[in-house]
Formats: sequence, C-alpha cells, structure tokens
Amino acid sequence: MKLIISTLLLVCLTTTVSGCVCDEGWAQAGDTKCFKFFEESLPQDQHCGSSELARIDSMEENNVARNQIPTGVTTAWLGFRRPFNFTTGFTRWRIGEPNGFGGKYGYENCVEMKRRRGVWNDVVCNKQMPAICSKDCQQQ
Repeated sequence: MKLIISTLLLVCLTTTVSGCVCDEGWAQAGDTKCFKFFEESLPQDQHCGSSELARIDSMEENNVARNQIPTGVTTAWLGFRRPFNFTTGFTRWRIGEPNGFGGKYGYENCVEMKRRRGVWNDVVCNKQMPAICSKDCQQQ
C-alpha cells in the first residue's frame, strides 16, 4: 500500500500540465493562441498594435475568432494578404472566393471574416472595418 501511494505521489510530482493562459479580454484557442476583437474601423494594415491580425490555422481557431465578433458587426479583418500562404492548409473560404475582384477600388488582396457563418472573403485592403487580432498565449 505504501509503495502504491509513493508511486502515485511521484507521478503527481513529476507530471506537468501544459496550458495556455490569455490576457484578460482575450479568448483562448487550443494550446497556442489568443484572439480578441477590436472594434475600431481601420484599413487592414493599421490594426492590432503589439499583437497581429489573426491568422487562423484550424476550425477551432476559426470558431473562437468568429465568436469574438459581436452581434451587429458583420465583418472583421483577418491577417491574410495575397499571395495567400496557409501554413496548415486550413481555409474557410466563402463559396466562389477568393475571386480577386475589386472593380474600381483595386484588387482584393486582403481577407475578412463574415460573422454570420464564419466564412472568409477577399476584399480590398483599404476598406475600413474592425479586426480580429491574435497573439501567442503564455504557457503555464
């Protein structure tokens, strides 16, 4: 009995629980990222300060980012720019996108997320809208 308790105690002492901690107001996605909505409407390259525009690598991250967009807001910037480079291969394009069409406003080289379904659309980069920003979480 003593041996079993000693073994359990040793296992408990040597096992570390990895976790992700986000700053207040940021939402956790998985074990690596935190997301936050910023409501100021700005062109894509003027958001996020010390964090960065969200680059989404999984459906879980897409759902967490989407849930940061408040009701009543229809779109928010993501951090992708043409030529699009998706490191994990994950995308969530709206049907028919990306199409690059921009008409008189130029080419659609940036990406927005549509709140209603969490799908992505390519848009001109100087459009003004809120943003979803991301940063690495702090490991405990």
